Amino acid sequence: MTSGQGSAVSSVAKPSRSARFRMSVAAYGIYSDVSMAASLRNWPSYVAERTGIASGKTLTYRLRNGAVIKVRAGTSDTELLREILVSKCYNPPGFEIGREDTVIDIGAHIGSFSILASKLADRGIVHSFEPMPDNFTMLRENVAMNNAKNVRLHEFAVSDSIDVRTLSISPSHTGSHSFYPQIWSADKPLLEVIVKTTTMKAFVDSEGIDTIDFLKMDCEGAEYEILYNCPDEILNRVRKISMEHHQVDGNNANPHALKKYLESKGFSVCAKFYETDNYPMIYARR
Repeated sequence: MTSGQGSAVSSVAKPSRSARFRMSVAAYGIYSDVSMAASLRNWPSYVAERTGIASGKTLTYRLRNGAVIKVRAGTSDTELLREILVSKCYNPPGFEIGREDTVIDIGAHIGSFSILASKLADRGIVHSFEPMPDNFTMLRENVAMNNAKNVRLHEFAVSDSIDVRTLSISPSHTGSHSFYPQIWSADKPLLEVIVKTTTMKAFVDSEGIDTIDFLKMDCEGAEYEILYNCPDEILNRVRKISMEHHQVDGNNANPHALKKYLESKGFSVCAKFYETDNYPMIYARR
């Protein structure tokens, strides 16, 4: 190799950090699509949705594990299903669900995680909370289609009080409806709906639950008011927490503060503070 050639090679600039991130995201997108299709018996339906052919329709995905999940094609329903099936964002190593577990799903959306949990905890019980009426209708249909008799449905939001609250409707994401719309928009939401709320203590007491083996949370900012106002007598019954976190404010409603809080309550906590291949998560266990 001549010195000129060597100079040319050495002068090639490395991709910037942002460029490497975009390439990694693109590569993960391809992997995610292939893996998602491989998880489905009727994978051509996924191709039809991804190419826009099925947009506006209702599709029923038939998973190879025997589950069936109805989605609204062209919405974020399938994105969330893919995160659960492919990224396993709620079930990394060490956060498996046992056959006799009691699982609470706060922010159940259309039931993708609840259906998975019902199969894993086939001798246990899954409590699914979803306050948004449209999502709750889909949740109920999916539970019925799977004959998931160990799933209990609750058309409530979990919060810091037993009350009614205004839920802001995300204009672009079926899983992002929130009491805290500032997490996704600086503008006033165009649509709102009034929903019923309950607390962890009121619910656990009413059901007589001694142990919560797995607490899954995806509640768009409400995780802070739920956990900060959960009495120790209830929080001490929780063995594992797997949650998506959100930045609500710079005081206590942020993931760094929540990590410290859970550690002070005796949990071992791992937090992902930046989004890469799936959502920012907090994993806590005793």
